[in-house]
Order: sequence, then structure tokens, then C-alpha cells
Amino acid sequence: MNKVFIKRWTAVICCLIIAMVTIFQPIDLQKVKAADSYYFMVNGNPKTSGSEVSLTQKDNNPIYLSGSDGVYIKNFDPSTIKWSVNSVNVSDSAHDESALGVITLNNIDNNTLSANIKVKGPGYATIRLFYKDNDGYAHNYSLNIKVEFGIKYTGFTNALITGSDFDKNIMVFNNVGETKDVEIKYSKINPEDLNLVGSFTSVSSSDPSVVVVQNGVAKAVGAGVATITITTNTASGDSKTTALTASFKAIVTPRINTAPPGGADGTDYSAFKYETDTIETKKSVTFYTNSKDASKIIWKFYRDTTTGPQLIANPAGIISYTASETDGTFTVNNAKSGKYIIMGFADNMYIPDKLDVAPGSVKVPYIKLHLNVNPDIPPFLVMNVNDTYDLGSLINPLDGVYTYYSDDTSIAGINSQGILTARKSGNATITITKDDGTKYVINLTVIDGISLNLTEANIYISGTLQLLPTVTNDSTEVKWYSVKDPTISYDDSINNGTSIATVSNNGLVTGAGEGTAYIVAAITTGGVTKKAVCKVTVGKTITQITIDPAALSLNMAESYILKAKFDPTISRNVPVKWISTDEKVVKITNSSSELVNITAQSQPGSALIIAVNTENYIIGSCKVTVKQQVSGITLSATNLSLMKSVGTYQLKATVTPSDATNTGVSWKSTNPSVATVNDSGLITLLSSGSTSIIVTSLDNPNVSAVCNLAVGVPITAIKLDDTKKIMYTGDTAKLSYTITPTNATNTDVTWSTSDASVASVDAKGNIKAQSAGTTVIILRTADGLYMSSCTIIVKEKATGLAFDVTSLELYIGKTYTIKVTPTPATATDYTLTWSSLDATIASVDSTGTITAKAAGRTMITATTSTGSVLYCTVTVKAEATGLQLNYTEKTVVIGDYFDLKATIKPSSAASEESIVWVSSKTSVATVSANGRVKGKKGGTAVITCKTTDGKFTTFCTVTVVERVTSVTLNKSSYKLGLGRTYALVAKVKTNAANNPKIKWTTSNSRIVTVDQKGHITGRRVGTVTVTAAATDGSGEKAKVRVRVVRSVSYISLNRTSVTTVAGRSFKLKATVKPKSASFKTVNWKSSDETIALVDASGKVTALKAGNVTVKASAKDNSGKYAISYVIVQPRVPANSVTILNQNLTMVVGETAVLQKAINPSTSTDSASWATDNKTVATVTTSGKLTANRPGIANVSVMTESGKTATTKVTVVGLNATNLVLEQYTDYTLTVLGITSGVTWDIVDSNIAVVNNGVISTRRVGSTTIIATVNGRRLTCSLKVTKIK
Repeated sequence: MNKVFIKRWTAVICCLIIAMVTIFQPIDLQKVKAADSYYFMVNGNPKTSGSEVSLTQKDNNPIYLSGSDGVYIKNFDPSTIKWSVNSVNVSDSAHDESALGVITLNNIDNNTLSANIKVKGPGYATIRLFYKDNDGYAHNYSLNIKVEFGIKYTGFTNALITGSDFDKNIMVFNNVGETKDVEIKYSKINPEDLNLVGSFTSVSSSDPSVVVVQNGVAKAVGAGVATITITTNTASGDSKTTALTASFKAIVTPRINTAPPGGADGTDYSAFKYETDTIETKKSVTFYTNSKDASKIIWKFYRDTTTGPQLIANPAGIISYTASETDGTFTVNNAKSGKYIIMGFADNMYIPDKLDVAPGSVKVPYIKLHLNVNPDIPPFLVMNVNDTYDLGSLINPLDGVYTYYSDDTSIAGINSQGILTARKSGNATITITKDDGTKYVINLTVIDGISLNLTEANIYISGTLQLLPTVTNDSTEVKWYSVKDPTISYDDSINNGTSIATVSNNGLVTGAGEGTAYIVAAITTGGVTKKAVCKVTVGKTITQITIDPAALSLNMAESYILKAKFDPTISRNVPVKWISTDEKVVKITNSSSELVNITAQSQPGSALIIAVNTENYIIGSCKVTVKQQVSGITLSATNLSLMKSVGTYQLKATVTPSDATNTGVSWKSTNPSVATVNDSGLITLLSSGSTSIIVTSLDNPNVSAVCNLAVGVPITAIKLDDTKKIMYTGDTAKLSYTITPTNATNTDVTWSTSDASVASVDAKGNIKAQSAGTTVIILRTADGLYMSSCTIIVKEKATGLAFDVTSLELYIGKTYTIKVTPTPATATDYTLTWSSLDATIASVDSTGTITAKAAGRTMITATTSTGSVLYCTVTVKAEATGLQLNYTEKTVVIGDYFDLKATIKPSSAASEESIVWVSSKTSVATVSANGRVKGKKGGTAVITCKTTDGKFTTFCTVTVVERVTSVTLNKSSYKLGLGRTYALVAKVKTNAANNPKIKWTTSNSRIVTVDQKGHITGRRVGTVTVTAAATDGSGEKAKVRVRVVRSVSYISLNRTSVTTVAGRSFKLKATVKPKSASFKTVNWKSSDETIALVDASGKVTALKAGNVTVKASAKDNSGKYAISYVIVQPRVPANSVTILNQNLTMVVGETAVLQKAINPSTSTDSASWATDNKTVATVTTSGKLTANRPGIANVSVMTESGKTATTKVTVVGLNATNLVLEQYTDYTLTVLGITSGVTWDIVDSNIAVVNNGVISTRRVGSTTIIATVNGRRLTCSLKVTKIK
């Protein structure tokens, strides 16, 4: 019974000791040694722990742990070795091989800390090695393994970007449905092929509507460009979270057809092609592309001219189109007449600068449409008198020069802009002639008629409406009627609409009653009555709209029906339009005239629901507020136990959702005598006891939360009466303490000891000293908030002492600590005084540690406090400790030599040893008996130095090199674009240099950086020197002067094609972008200087007939250029010239274009225009004539060869264009610039009459005076005022 009891208490005490050690001394139980200078040797290369290595072999990658000398580690316990890959223990034969990731370890040798790495796939992996050395210290090392991969570009091609720039290694598909294998390879490992399908990589496409990839096969889906990305998968336990990636572009070449794709499923694109035949059309035409989304294709529009395609930079107003996002169709909706080339490019990146390159030869992914749009000119046309028709809008002025002609200008006239005006009834033929001889004929019929400004209108009772008639002759009488049925004759008694609407004799309509009436305006000409009708609906007027309710609050997703009330009430349906001012807050789901169904959306806020009467735009509104309702409340604490001394405590309530409209809450305490709570949740503790704090949502009273609170009197301090106590083994003592305040609620305490083997303590504070040592007795309050401690020091007296040795031999530099054994063995209360008879031979410190200093013999003594002495005899000897060379590695040039010197340590042991020298390769380097090494040929040899007894050996690695003789570069100077990279090439001249490597440096890395492959990159504008220097010490180097410039990104010319004549010159202007480019000028070059020359300013001089290109190239190395195609024609002089516009009559301010005819038509002569009276008319170099003031001017044209022609221009105008006259007065209007042939007319002869220009006013009003001269109309506004 007692044995069982003792065992149980022993177990409890052990548990307490472990717990106390864990709490007060949290140290690792495993001994860990500081990191040594150990390396992983991988394929012979040292790598520090935690570093990264990229493998170059699939198998046979030996790895072992070595010291800094590259020798295998020997101090380890083989039974503790554990190799891991990505946290998987591969030393365990039962490990899961599939969990290792991209590598595995085999050939693990626990005797040499070595293994072999075998590659399974691309990506990252982490190798970890753990072992313990013979002293029990743990060692951990890790190495990150990288297996690189890339794309295998078999079958890839280059795609033209622009000019001579290519996008390399592109996977190009010619047809939808075509498939190609996506292949990858190891970047640094042979064999390089990799299987794309597997657990190591995943593949994605940036645009599945263009290309999809499944099981390593890419399939073309639709035209466009997609990026295919292969990504390595990260294994569990891998320290590298970043995956390796490789990507390439895939292009599906656009194709087009005039018919949709065939096949039952509409996926047969075999009939689609790159280029269409010429399509003739007048209206819209639809094409079908092989793209899933035709809007992704980049569409460009060009005019098809004789000199080549000309880009339409802004097609708006010229050609409109629709590229479908859903069915791949491309529709030309409307286009001005002309010949067009429409290009569709797969991407903005692939737009060539020439459109006549065959797509198949250079891999330019585009489609080409030829479209010929003919003018949609009607063959027959019927117009009313005074109608106009803009035929010019049907013509594309850039398509050619068109002339217009009417065979009877009294019936219809047409001006040079194609505006056709009907003048009187009859028939006329209109002819439109293009400069290539094409003619369009219109058979025109002009009829008399009458029309009204309105054909249908709504008015209200007593409201008015002004109808205005348009008739051929202003003097024709218009009769007005109001009828109920416009299809039958007017009758005062039967078909009379005046009860609904009346009309005055000047067309003023007045609403009389509800209903519909028809207002008829009639004229009679030649016995024929013509009518125009306006339908008038008269209704009641609504003056107010009220919405019930006027304001409304809704929860999210809640619906409500609003009702509109109208004043006055009317029987007909009111045309009401319902509007929400913010549909993100409130949305109208359906509505009628009086009712609207609204639904609150998921966004809180306010919006107005407005009802608009579309007849008179009277509105009514309702303000709707959408609120976010509170659904829950969370308190910062739900159970609290606080001491009254705390005073206050802040509770926090969190309302969900956070964006609720009303987040207000109310607070309540169920027992205010214990604690109260204010409106912000601040609790005030009043007395000990219990209460509950309740918080409730103001928005949703059903939502609340509770915190249960207990209030007590806390302990504020606890203190032991003793803080330190010395005891001897077997002694007992009792500790006492004081608690503050004395009325604390909970006065329970706990006792503990930090080391029960030294001193134990019971629940009442009784202490018993067990063994020598120090422990801490700790007293804690029950809540653990306060504690007090007392340090107990237990001592034990010794009765006797003994050394572990009485004689000792040591080598110089060695130490030995004498162990003193007291009696009893646990005694602690004894002290010793140490001394040496000869400290120069051996010294001793206060701990009994002896240090051998010099050969000889001495005595070590230890004296007790009672005077007893203990002795130990020490003999010190000298010993060789090592062998050292003055070099461990050395480089020597062939034919040179150097001396190796060996030193034996200590020097006192040198007389007993001799040295032997050996070279591992005497063909590379020899060594003499005294250590002189001489270089024989390039290579490496190891010189071994060892003592004759073989106890000590050391080495020197000797490298014999041959020098580099010269270094040259491919450039002596270079202009490098800012942000661009260029590869410099260094050539090393040597016979058999051992180290032909080059070191690249830059004089200013802030301007140009250079890597060790010679790749230079421009960082900022400036000039530096880049040096390529041999690293073998020969001193050979080469330099290049690099200027960093802001590169030219684009060059454009003001003229991309020019047709000129031999002997003429013209100026080309190049625009360089960006404006900040360092070189803003260009180099000019003619492809054939026998045809045309170009100077440094871009002036081109044509020498003889032929075709030539003028190239403007950037002066930096950007490679940017622009080309102008020049056609030089032989000169053909003119025989004669004729002005087609003869005897023109023009109005002041009017313009006209003079047309000339040069004979022969093949003449290359240019022509110049001149006028003999610039005050009357001016003319531009292109023949544009402007009438300035009345008078006569003679305009002439002269050809380059001296031929002339002249036309007469008469400019007319009125002496007044705006008159205000009193009744019954006369005024004479005069046509300036001409004296005869004037016809006078007036719009309203009731207001005034005109006779040969003399105006006689009659009644008050406004009208217009018209003077017609040679078909040209001059007008003067007349206002007649009441006579004074």
C-alpha cells in the first residue's frame, strides 16, 4: 500500500517538475549546434544551405554534404540521417513516390551523407537533410532545386509586325478546327523533350474563343490572337511558392466569305479565303468571318486608287460598318461611292506597312475585301415645286470629279454641289457626269402642289395651333375648312368639324371641344383643286398629377404599387411615362397610365419616381427611400466577470450588415443596482452581483444581443513575508503572506516550487529542504493575476575530498580539468584554492582546469578551507599539430614558376619531421624536392605535400594558363534606344587560352547596364563607354562608345505616294514620334537616283520617267522608317486650254469652282489662275472663285507651257438687303454690277408691290423682295411699319 502511494506521488511530482520547467525554462530538449561551414556538393559545385541550384542533367546528379575543403563529413551518426524531398521522408522505404514532385532521391548512402538526384519533371523542389553528430547535436540543411523548361518551337513561324520587324516563334493556324501539338523541353537538360500531359504542368489559353488546349493539343476555334501559358504545379512542402511559366502566342489567321460556314453544325469554313473578289454594291453587304467575335478583328479601310491603297484615317461619314460580337459577321451598312479595300487584321500588333505582300509567304494574319460602291442615284424622281433634293450627298467627292446638268433650268436647276431645286411644273432631264465618263440620268417630273407644316397635332380646348401652307405661287388663294371626314366634301350641316376645332383664313386652328377634326387647306390651279390635311385631336387639359403616396420607405427587394391621380379627371387614357431617377436604387418593373410597380434594389439610397404627362410635360413625383435592414447584432463580449474596482467597461455592438440604413441601437441593464449602461454601451459597475446587458436594434426590434455580467471585489496585492531563505538539507520552514484588501471576494491561493528535488512546498506553505540547490517558491492568487515569490537556497556540507588523478601527461596547448569528488557526493559546502609550482610549464585556474604551456614537469595543488592539500604531478610534452603551405591554390602562366613553402606546427616538433613533394600531372606542372613548381602546359595539377610518416598531408591546386592575345568588338560606337537592349559581340583572339572569358563593364550603370553576355540596356539618356576585358590577367580589352537616345517609335510622311513629272520638285516632310526622340530628323534615300534625287531636307527632284521609292529612316538604331512611292511621268506640254465655266453670274459672298480642259488630256502641264479685278472676284491656285463685290472681272488660266484662256465673271448684289419702310412710301432697289436682265418679284403683294425695282408699301407686315438675274436670286427683307 505504501509503495503504491509513493510511486503515485513520485509520478505526480515528476509531472509537476516537467510542467514547471516548461513554463519557466522553455528550452528545446534536443541539442542544436550552431551552423557549421558545410556545403551541399551538387555535380561537384558547392552550394550553401538554403540556396538554389538549377540541374543540368536528368539523372546522375550526385549530392553530398561536405566541409569547406570539399571533403565528405565524417562526424555524424548514420542512424539519425533523414533525407526529405518536399517534406516527404525518402529515407523511409515506404514513402509515397508520387508525393515527391519534380525530383526523387536514390542511391542514398548513409555512410557518406550522399545521394543521387533524379529529375521527374519541371518545377521547384526542396531537399532537406537532417542528422545528429557524434556529440548528439542536431544538424538541418536544405537546398532548393530548380528544373527549368521552355517551349519547343518545332513548326512555329514568324509573323510580320510592320516593316521588316517580325514577331518570332508564333504558332500560326490557317484554318478553324486545325490542331497542333504543344511541346515543351527541358531548358538545360538533355534529352530535352518533355511530356506536356502530366501532374507537373498545367496549360491555359488567354482567349478560348481563339484557341483551346486539351491534353497537350492546341485547337483553332476562331480568328484572333491568344497567349498559351504552361505553368508548373507546386508540390506540397516546396519552399518555392512561385511556379515556373513559359508562354507563346497562337494566331488563328482570319478568313472571310460572302456566305455563312457550311456543315450541319455551321463549322465548315473550307470555302473561306484570305481575299475576296470585287463586290459590287449600292447598299449594305454582309460578310462572314471565321472569328467567333468579329469585333476583335482590327478593321482598316483604304481607298483603292491607281497609285495604291490610301488609308482612310477616320472612316466616319464615309463608310459605316457593324462587326458582330456573337456570330462573326461583318456588315458594311452604308458607304459613299468609290472603290475600297477593307482589311481585317488579327491584332493591332500585326498591321504591315504594305498591303500587296502575299499572306502565305510572310505569315501576315489578315483578310482583304475588295468593295466597289456605286452611287445610289434614282433613275426617276417626282418633286413638288420648291422642293430640293441633295444629289451631292449620294456622291463621294473623293471618288472623282462630278458635274451636274439640267436640260431645262426653268423647271429644275442644279448647282455645282448637286442641290436640285424644283422651280415650276414640267419634265426635265438631270445628267450627272463623272470625270471618267460615267453618266447617271434622272428623269424628273415637277408638279404643283400644296403642303402644310403639320399633318397631325394634339391641342386642348381653347388652345391654338398655327398651320402654314406651302404653295407654288405665293399669290394663290388658300381656302381653309374644318371637317370631320376629309374623304368627303365639306358641308356646313353634315361634315362640319368646327364644333371640335375652328380654323381662320390664315390657318390659325382653335380647339372648341373634345374630339377629332381634320383641317383642310385647298388651292385651285387650272381648274384642279389640291388639298393638304392636318388631323387635329382636341382633348381636356390635365393640370396636375399627384402620386400616392408622396414618400415611401422600402426594404431591399421589397415591391410596391404607386398610383397616379389626375386633375381634372378625363375619360381618355393619359400618356404617362414613368421614370426612376436612379434605377440602381429603385427599378420600375411594369407600369400603366395610372399605376406603376416598383422594386427596391440591392443598393440603399433615395430615388424619385416621376410620372410625366407626355402631352404637356406636367409631372408628379414620389420620393422612395430604400433602406438596408438590420439582420443581426454582435457584442464584443457575451459573458463578463469584472471586479467593481474596474469602474467602467465599454461594450461594443456591431450591426450587420455594415451598410444598414439605420444602425442605431438601445441599451438596457436588467439590474441597474449592480451595473448601468449608457446609450453608447459604456457599463458603469456599482456593486457586486449579477445583471444582463441587452442591446436592441432601433431599426429591427426583433434583433438583439445579451451580455451576462458578474461584479465582484478583487484582490489588489499579495505578498510573502520572506523573499529569500537559506536552508540545509533536511530542514523545514513555513512561509506566511498578506492579501490586500482584506475583504476580497476570492482569497484562495496556490503554492508551487520551481524544483521540488531541491525543496518541496505543500498547500499550506510548509517547505522542506530536499537536496543542495536553488528553487523558487511561488504563491499565486486563484485568478492568477497576482503572485509573490521566495528564493530558497539549500546547502549540504562536505566531510572529505579526492582528485580523480594524481599524475597527468599533457601536450603543449592541451587542457585537463581535475574532477573533485566530495564526501558525501551531494555536498556543496566546500571551497578549494588552486596553484601550480611552475605556471610557465602548466597553469591552473579556479575551476581546476590545467593548461599545458611548455615542456617540463610541475605540481598542481588544491588547498581546502581547513588546510588540507591535494596533489597532482603534471608532465608537459611538445607534439606536431599540423602541416601548412603558403598557397592552397595558385595560377601560373606557362614557363613561369613559384615556390611552395611547408611549415610544421609547432616549430618545436619540426626537427622530427621531413617533407615529400608530388605532382598529380607532371605534364601540366612539375615540383622539385624543395617545392619549386613550374608550369608546363595549360591545365590543372594538384601538388601534394606530406610528412614522411604520412601523418599530415596538405595540397595546392595549380592552374597553368595561356593568355588572351586580343579582344575586338562588333561595334566601335552605337546609338541605343532608351529602354532598348542590344547584344554586343566580343571576339577573343588566342591560340589556346585556358580562360577566354570576358568581363563586361560600363562607365555609368545609371545610363547603360551590361550583363556578362554583352547585352546592353539603355536606362537614361547619356553617353558611356562599355568595356569587354579578358579575365585571364592579360590586360586585353576592347571599348565601345554607347549613346543612349530616346528612340524613334514611328515615322510618317506627309505624302505616302506621289505622281510627278520629270523636271519637277516637291518636298516630303517626315514626322518623328515621340516628340521627345533624340533624333528628330531623318536620313533620306532614293532607291534609284537616276530617276529621282532626294536631299537632306526631303526635297525630291524628278529626273526622268520611272518608279522609285524614297525612304526616310531614323538616325538612331530603332530601325523605324517610312516610304513614299514616287511615279515620275514624262512631260507632255499642253496644246491649248479651255475654261468650261463661261460668263458666270454670281452673288456677293458666293463661291464656285472653275473647271478647265487641257488639250491633250494626257498633258502633264500644271495651270495657274489669275483675275484682273481682285476687288470684284478672287481666284485660288486650284480655281476656286469667290465673289467679293458687285462688278465685272476677267478670270484667266495659264498652263505651264504658256497656253491661256479667259472667262467673264459678273458679280451682282442689291443696294440693300434689309429695309424698314412706313406705309405708303416708295423705295428703289438697284441690282449692282448689271444694268439689264433683272426680273423683280415679291412674296406678299398685299404688303407691298415692286415694279422695275421700285417698291411701293401698302399694309403693315413683313415680306421679301426677289430680284432674279441670269437665274440667280437676290433677296431683300422688307418690314412695313404703320404710318406715323
